[in-house]
Order: sequence, then C-alpha cells, then structure tokens
Amino acid sequence: MGYHLQEVVCFLGLALAFACVSTAMAQYPAGLSSTGPEAALSDQKGREARANAGSYHLKIGQVRFKIGLGLNQEYNDNITLSKGALQESDFITTPNVDLNVFWPFSKLNTLDMGLGLGYSKYWQHPDLDTQSLLIDPKSLLDFNIYVGDIRFTLYEKISIQEDPISQPQLSGTSKFRRLENTMGIRANWDLNRIVLGGGYDRYTFKALDKGGSVTTNNGQTANQGGNGTTNNGQTVGGLDHDVDSLFGQIGYKMNPKMLAGLRGNFSETTYSGTQQNGSSSKSVAIFLDGELTHHISAGLSAGYQMQTFASGGSINDNSNFESYIFQMSVKHEVNRFFSHNLSLSRYSLAGIGTNFSETQEFDYSVDWDFIKDVQLTASAFFQTLKDSGAGPNSESADRYGLSLKGVHKLFRSWDLGLGYDLMVKDSNIPENDYLQNRVYLNLTYSF
Repeated sequence: MGYHLQEVVCFLGLALAFACVSTAMAQYPAGLSSTGPEAALSDQKGREARANAGSYHLKIGQVRFKIGLGLNQEYNDNITLSKGALQESDFITTPNVDLNVFWPFSKLNTLDMGLGLGYSKYWQHPDLDTQSLLIDPKSLLDFNIYVGDIRFTLYEKISIQEDPISQPQLSGTSKFRRLENTMGIRANWDLNRIVLGGGYDRYTFKALDKGGSVTTNNGQTANQGGNGTTNNGQTVGGLDHDVDSLFGQIGYKMNPKMLAGLRGNFSETTYSGTQQNGSSSKSVAIFLDGELTHHISAGLSAGYQMQTFASGGSINDNSNFESYIFQMSVKHEVNRFFSHNLSLSRYSLAGIGTNFSETQEFDYSVDWDFIKDVQLTASAFFQTLKDSGAGPNSESADRYGLSLKGVHKLFRSWDLGLGYDLMVKDSNIPENDYLQNRVYLNLTYSF
C-alpha cells in the first residue's frame, strides 16, 4: 500500500521524481550496446513476438499483414467553428481502411509500414464531401538498418487532412485540406554509457484547396469554397512551406533505463510565396528520458529557442521568437488495468497570417480496462495561444476541451466504439469564439 502511495506522490510531485532520478544514478554493471547487433536481434525478436501474438493476422512468406475496416458515424453541432447564425451542424459518415505491414527482411533489419485511408460524406452539406482520399496522420514508413553498433532509421510520415480543429489559429471554417509529409534519416550510436544521435529531415506543408479560403486568427474571411483569398489579399496557397532540420544529441546512461543529456536543432523554413516570412531557428535543450520507477516513466526537455524571421511578407509581421521552450510528460501505470498520463509543453507554432503563435499546453489522459472486453479512455486539455505582432488583429486565445470514449470488443475481430468530444475557444477577437460538440459511433473489423 505504501509503495503505491509513493508512486502517486512521485507522479504528482516533480521534486520526488527528480529524487528518484538521483537515486537511479547509482553505479550499475556495464551492459550491452542498445544499438549494436545484440540489441538489433532483440528488437527484431520483440517485433516478431508482437506479430505472432495476434496483432498481425495474415502472412505471406516473412511478410506479415494486418488489415482493418471501419465505419464512423458522427454528429457535429458546429462544423463551421463559428457561433450564432454562422454555426451549422451535420451528420458525417466516414468509412476507412487501415493497412499495417511488418517485414523482417534480414536477421537484424526490419521494415514497418502503416497506412490509413478514409473518405468523409456530409449529409446536409454535400459540397464539403472529401474530394479525394484522406490519409491518417498516423501513417508511417519505418526502415531500420543496423551497421555494427550504429542503428540507422529511414522514415516517412504522410497525411492528408481536412478537419480544421487541430489548427488552433483557425475559426469560422469547416474545412482546411492540407498535405503534410516528413521524411528523413536518423542514427544512434550506443557507446555503452554514452549514446550519440543525430539526423536530418524535411517537413512539407501544402494547402490542397487553393480555390477555398479559411478564416485565420487575425480576422480574415470565413467562407470555404470562395475565391481562395482573405480580406487583406492573402491566400491559402501562401501557407505552403518546407522546413529542413538538422538535429543531434549526446546522452549519458544514468542507469540501463534512464538517459540524460543535451540536444540541439537547427532548421530553415522556406515559403513558396511572398505572403509569409521564412525563418531560421536554433535551439538547445537538456533532456531526460526513461523509467523513474517500475511503474512510472517520464520525459523532460527544457531549453531555449532563437527563431529569426525574414521581412517583406504581405502579413507585415517583423517579430522574432526568442524564448524558453519545454516539454514534460509522465506516465503512471497504476496496475495492468489502469494508467494515466500528464504532459506540459511550451513551443512556437507556425503562424497563419502571422510569423508564429506562442503556445502553451496541458494534457491529461486516463486509460481504464473497465471490465472484460470493455476499455474506457478519457482526456482533457487546456491550451493558450498568443500571436506574434502587435496589431489590432493579433489574437490571444484559450482553447480547452475533453474527450470520452468507450470500446467494446463484440467478437474476436469486431470492435464497437462510442465517443464524445468537446472543444471550446475563447478569443480576444469575439467573432473567433466557438463551442463544438461531437458524438460518434464507430465499428471496426480486423483480419
């Protein structure tokens, strides 16, 4: 009883958490490299064990497959993210298919791929129907190669989304179709106590509805399907940009399951037009990742970022971001039925009609295996947003919400889910306020 009480206190109190860390710094026997051949074989065996445990149901040679079909029915009382007379509701039906592939193409090296495709039908606003397939943001290609004690990972993450709710700067619009793609390479070299890492990636953002407009946080037009321009002459296509990033870190193993060190990042952002201002960014941070106790894991990163923007863009914003940034997350597995997560973060978000939006966020979530074949999840978040620039249209806003979901396994391959989402935005620009309720029912089949 006392042991579990200590874990709860450790989860809630950072002071005790770091006391646990200092205890973890005690001497331990030198172990095998976490990126060498032995680790590669262990990693590959772990992936195969998960595949054989039932998550992959089809096999052709050494390649394992998992295919899932789903149907989601949703009622949304505010598809336009508006209030008053501009608020509209709809029923939305979204069929989807998920494909997961695992291929151990050699004794040590593996290929993992996940791809989710979907299509949304709006029954009362057919003009909002998906114009092409949607790609789930969790879609990922992950290619692991081991060379001696160095592990190389080639990766690509791609998505095509249209729901504007994940863009906190947006209000008064029902769709924001965009393609996002990140591809790169990273390497990790474990030297027993010292772990070196680094890599490069390119992030691409492309707005897909050049002929449709959105409302940004500085009071621009709200009509989807218009002429693609805002009321100050800016365009959705002006948001297209690429971000090239170089990153590296050096870490020290405080114990076999705890790594602490220093990491840095340099990036260049280039926009395709003259609307937004490009930038260069440098950041450095200390980090801590690993297990504090057998039931508590944590990640902490705290540092400073200097982001310098070019001038001359039509948004007329000459601000730079120079401030502290951090990200903290703690996960507590109380027992095999119940776990909860807490995260705090502060970061600079790419602006829409401004150079950047200074963002702070708090998230808390709970996972509970309520009874046999029934899983409950709940989450809540609070987010603050402050635009760069000092003009009358520069927005300061709070967003908060919650999500509740229950999943019941009907049969071995069938799952039935019921959920509710609430999202509220409170802005210093009154017309950007909104409250949105969503209720959804989904059915999935895996084979």
